[in-house]
Amino acid sequence: MIRIKPENIYVLRNSTGRPFTDLLDRLIRTSAGILGVLPTAVLDNPRTNYPDGGVDTQVTIGAQRHDLWDYFEGPSAWQYKAVELKDLTDSKVKEEISGESKNYVRSLLQQGYAYRMCIAHDGSAERKTEIKNLLDSEIQRVNASAPKSIVLFASDIVAWVNSFPAIAAEMLGSSMTEFFHFKTWLNNERAATKTFVATAESAVIFESVRSHLDWNNKVNTARRTISGDAGVGKSRTVCEAIASLHEVSPLVLYTDDEDNALGIARALANEHELYAVIVADECLDASAFQLAKILQGVEHRVRLVTIDNALERADKSELRLHKLPTPTVEKIVAENFPDIDVNRRFRYCQLANGYLRAAIFLCQNDDLIVEQGHFGELLGKL
Repeated sequence: MIRIKPENIYVLRNSTGRPFTDLLDRLIRTSAGILGVLPTAVLDNPRTNYPDGGVDTQVTIGAQRHDLWDYFEGPSAWQYKAVELKDLTDSKVKEEISGESKNYVRSLLQQGYAYRMCIAHDGSAERKTEIKNLLDSEIQRVNASAPKSIVLFASDIVAWVNSFPAIAAEMLGSSMTEFFHFKTWLNNERAATKTFVATAESAVIFESVRSHLDWNNKVNTARRTISGDAGVGKSRTVCEAIASLHEVSPLVLYTDDEDNALGIARALANEHELYAVIVADECLDASAFQLAKILQGVEHRVRLVTIDNALERADKSELRLHKLPTPTVEKIVAENFPDIDVNRRFRYCQLANGYLRAAIFLCQNDDLIVEQGHFGELLGKL
């Protein structure tokens, strides 16, 4: 599978530190979700609420299951340093705890929080030990019973990132042909209609997808299938459900090619420390069955959502999105194409006959329809 190198961490250093911050925020939130920590327990607002207070991210509870990385064995305070090691002198290390502005990190240490420092550079094992000892000495002055600190160099962060192929691939900017990163898929889904309008059926699918992708829930199979006629909004509904799960979306590998999905599943099954969510679109039941079989025994770290254009349910556990009532289609296109004459919109929705994709297509071509005075060849493309 895809793997980054320390150099991919070094390039995240800049004057703002934002790229390094964004990466660590995703790593912490994603890892915490896998370890059973609720999203509400991961706070990335201390850096805003307590500027220069010594804490970038705060995790208010520890892992609820075995901690694979040994970073989350209790409440933790995380500080990110997007600097070279030569700039992190002994005095600056000490000031991360004892500095005049660091009241917030000291308050957390007094409550028993563990301290984590992440540095976007590598150095010798001796230098890492020196930094840890300096931090531990300052922490002891604040709370003698506080847990020992952990210092992560770039190489440690590399190993952490490589647990998540989707994050690693996005960092590398890979021109991967086998799958889309989640952000790419989301952008594609929202390109035509930026506003998602929920329906009663989509709400059921939202809840089902969220439940299936909750690592706290033990599942009998990695697979969850959403089916329905082509053009009723299945892919968009699944995409928006995952977009609401910030601890899950960075793990997504999306493909609309069954062979690619099978290849990804085999690779993930073989690598015993990787975590991912596969979304296999345009996936027939036979391939979905095969994917689930490949992923037997790794459901605790790989989940699968398949999207199928099947006309009928393959089994009772499958969720189905039906054609939408015309008033619902009208509401969706009104939200996304407000400048189109209401009478023409209504006509487009009637012609679409419950197929949202068809109504969107007609709205996208409204200028051409008005110019021609008729639908011309457009109806043949629905």
